[in-house]
Amino acid sequence: CGSIGAALLACTIPECVALPKRIICLGIAAVLLAITVNTYQIHISLYMILSLTFLMIRFAKKPFLLLKKALFPILILPALGCGSNLALLKISTATQQIDLQSSRYQGLSKSLSSILPNLSTVLKGQGELWLSAQGMLPCGFFLAVFLLLFLLAVVSAVCISKKTFLCFVGCVFIGTISVFLPHIISGSTRLCQRTIFPIFALLVLFASVISLTDYGVVKLPALIAIAILLVISLYSTGRYSIDCIISNAKDQYYSEAIEAQIEAYEQNTGIKVSYVCFYQDAYPDSWNWDRHYTYDLCINGYYCTWNRTFLLKYYCNRDLSEILPRKEWQHFFSTQDWKTFVPNEQLIFQDESVMICLY
Repeated sequence: CGSIGAALLACTIPECVALPKRIICLGIAAVLLAITVNTYQIHISLYMILSLTFLMIRFAKKPFLLLKKALFPILILPALGCGSNLALLKISTATQQIDLQSSRYQGLSKSLSSILPNLSTVLKGQGELWLSAQGMLPCGFFLAVFLLLFLLAVVSAVCISKKTFLCFVGCVFIGTISVFLPHIISGSTRLCQRTIFPIFALLVLFASVISLTDYGVVKLPALIAIAILLVISLYSTGRYSIDCIISNAKDQYYSEAIEAQIEAYEQNTGIKVSYVCFYQDAYPDSWNWDRHYTYDLCINGYYCTWNRTFLLKYYCNRDLSEILPRKEWQHFFSTQDWKTFVPNEQLIFQDESVMICLY
């Protein structure tokens, strides 16, 4: 969905900032953006920042014209896109009878008393986000590159005109707000790695403004910083990919070990296992701590509740229906603490059901 949304975003922005046939282009942009937001919500801030970048380049010497052209595409279209996303969410949950209160969806904060704690949580998460790009880059490197490019962009904007400088500062402010505002007004206050994507888009804005100047003394350090950032990012991506391969291999090994126990039970009893229920011990490890990247970047597949039965089907062609856990077994497993896979203790069979305790 993320890749599809990015492709749609690439089609949306040129339509948004187009000048000829503006009404038609804005209509196309509105439809594309609505589809984009419904594939992956983080693209709304990407859209705003990259659209501002396009307009900043086009109207760098006419900043007041930029404000005029940006009002509708930058402010109104995202609101329409978010509105379509909320509407579809309401329809889908109503038709499928999903309880929003018990799901991961938190909804919009409707009072100041709920927004202030969200703001506090978001502010507390800024350190890791800026210092290491949530663990994706060496500590301090991302912040150094961001500040350097920002200062060079400020110098470039000032060299063009004071009005351009003010317009640039306004674009940076709007772009930054678009990154964190969704976290503040919703219940999703955790700044995970996906939050970094639109912040990198701010670097595109800085680089675009720097490219408008004729001073090589400004362009050269920016080019060097961007080149170093690209090389280190490619290295980090490669290392992360290796971690994902290792993590997937662990999921496969665990799935095959479970399948072996199920097959042995079926052969010994003649009962076909059709249902599965998952539990956790007292201190389950959700992440692979021996990898370079942890948390959401390298999570154990079985700790994603929507993914568990799919893993068994994918690796072992075992199609099981998941059932709700029982309180007595929840209490029992919560008193245990395993460090390794012990199938005789962590897998318990009852008729057509198997209970699996994640450790």
